[in-house]
Amino acid sequence: ENATKLQFLHISGEKCVTYSTPLNNRMQLLTYASEAETKDHVDNIIVIGIAVFSIIFIAALMLSLKISNAMTKPLYDIMEATKQYAGGHWNAKIPCETEDEIGMLAKNIMIMADNTREYISQIRHMAKHATLTGVRNRNDYLQHTKDYVAQALQSDGKLALIVMDVNNLKTVNDTVGHEMDDALLQNASNRICQMFAQSPVYRIGGDEFAVIVFGTAYDTVDEKMQQFHERMNGVADEGNIAEVCIASGMAKLGPDGDTVDAIFKAADDRMYLNKAELKNRTQSGS
Repeated sequence: ENATKLQFLHISGEKCVTYSTPLNNRMQLLTYASEAETKDHVDNIIVIGIAVFSIIFIAALMLSLKISNAMTKPLYDIMEATKQYAGGHWNAKIPCETEDEIGMLAKNIMIMADNTREYISQIRHMAKHATLTGVRNRNDYLQHTKDYVAQALQSDGKLALIVMDVNNLKTVNDTVGHEMDDALLQNASNRICQMFAQSPVYRIGGDEFAVIVFGTAYDTVDEKMQQFHERMNGVADEGNIAEVCIASGMAKLGPDGDTVDAIFKAADDRMYLNKAELKNRTQSGS
């Protein structure tokens, strides 16, 4: 037989493990080692094997964790940023500077967030401002006027409401066209904003404007109204339809009422009186 045989023999009184291998000349090659040495050698091999396996396993685990963290951390940051965006916090940044697919995704999401923030800002501005004149619109007027009145009633009570109307707008539109009509409205808006620069100005109708005066601007509102009337009277004397002429009336919180509707009605009535005066002045030429 050519197979190696494993046997246990006692040699010099010590139990040994022997390996008997047949040779070509029909002799046997006998290799032996003590059982204790063999066991120690086997134990050492097992220990080394376990150590090598453990090192490989730990290295593989660390590499796996590193790769996993490199992928999941940016995805987690993206998820957290999108939560911020969903809550309206468009300034949130994603801390990802890699040039791989995840990094490009993060950059594109931030670009999209910046664009969305800009669009929202534009939409909010458009929702509160008149397109032609750039002043605040009727929606903003209705939304905030009651708040201004309530705040004034709780503090010093100083608030005035000025109602204005651009004269001859229909005549201008019928005579020289829509473009001049728009130009007069823009001119009127600019004049009102220049005179009442410290107060919010609203376009509340086609040819109607309103100004809410409070705070330190209230202290000079009578003087400002006098100046405004004088300028408009001069325009009325010229009788030039190409020149903007604005009728105005003012009412104050307290003497004229303590609600928005009350002071608006008082200011509106005075505006129509002024409008009639300007019209008569233009017709009479005096």
